[in-house]
Formats: sequence, C-alpha cells, structure tokens
Amino acid sequence: PVVAARVGYANVRFGKGRIQDLALDLDRLDAVLAAHPVRSTADLARLEAESARLRAEHPLVPSASIDVVVSNCVLNLVRPEDKAQLFSELFRVLKPGGRLMVSVPDLEILCHLFVHPESTPQRRLSLMKFMFGAQEDQHDFHRVGLWWDYFGYLLHTAKFVDIQRVETFGLFDDYSSFTFGGVAISLNVVARKPG
Repeated sequence: PVVAARVGYANVRFGKGRIQDLALDLDRLDAVLAAHPVRSTADLARLEAESARLRAEHPLVPSASIDVVVSNCVLNLVRPEDKAQLFSELFRVLKPGGRLMVSVPDLEILCHLFVHPESTPQRRLSLMKFMFGAQEDQHDFHRVGLWWDYFGYLLHTAKFVDIQRVETFGLFDDYSSFTFGGVAISLNVVARKPG
C-alpha cells in the first residue's frame, strides 16, 4: 500500500515470467510441459507452437496494460543479446504515457570506486559483487554493466521519451537510494512511453 500510494497506482498482480518475454506465462507453459513432456524434436516443435499460442491468446502481461514499471536490479541480470527484446517488451506492456523506472548498479561509478588509489582489497571485492553479482546462487550473476550513455541509448532505441537520470525514486527503501561508502552507486532512470 505504501508503494502504491507513492507511485499513484494500486493494481499489482504477480505472475511467473521472464522480463525479456513478458507475454509468455511460465505457469501455463509449465502445465503444458507437465501434460506433454518434450521427448523428441516433434515434441519441441509442438512446444514452440504452444508457446506462440500462449503469447498471443493468454499473455502474462497484455500489451498496453501497465501504468508504471518499477525495476530494481533486474535488467543487469539479462544477457546482452536479450536487451533489445527486453526493452521492446517493457515498451509493449506500458500504456501510452506509461512510465518506466529502472535502477541498476552504475558501472561507471563502480569502476571509479574500484580503481581509486585508497580502495582496499576488501572494498574492491565488495565492489566486484556489485559489478558481477554476489553469485550466491544460479540467478545472481550480472550479465551486463550499464552506465548512463549506454542505458539512455538503449531506451531511446526502444522509442522511450523523456529519458531522465534521477537521484532516487523516493518510493521506498529500494536500490535507487543505495550507497556504498557514502557514495550513491545506482543508475536511476525514468522514461515514458509516448502517448
């Protein structure tokens, strides 16, 4: 309720999917796989066709259905080759005029802190975890580093407008206000879908 009041929207629903493919409902796909396991290339072809049907007929997140997307430390977990699809999906699900609020570790700031002459080995180890993920499980690997120029380019290429870097989102105690050694290390970006 606190976040909804600050963001201005209270229509939250949780689903299982991949941020670079918000149309495919993985719960529905799991049900298909349970009923029809893949044991051959013909089965794989049927699964791919069923995935396409699910995207079209039962999308996890329908097109133009979201007012605001808030993402904290997620986009850096997606492989570089999936970035274009990721931003296309975020653009697709937002309503015209919808907002995108993204916070990721700022690679440029982290690099400056890492090479600082007074940076200790322990401090550098901590900074590497921000750069590459703590790698405590199979999902905690940062696949790409983002910095302002590159991130702005990706958003512009995906047709977002009013792209701005902000100090913090001020919604709740999230990664957008994270500091390390007193230095803000988050790249916080707000953008809008035209309309």
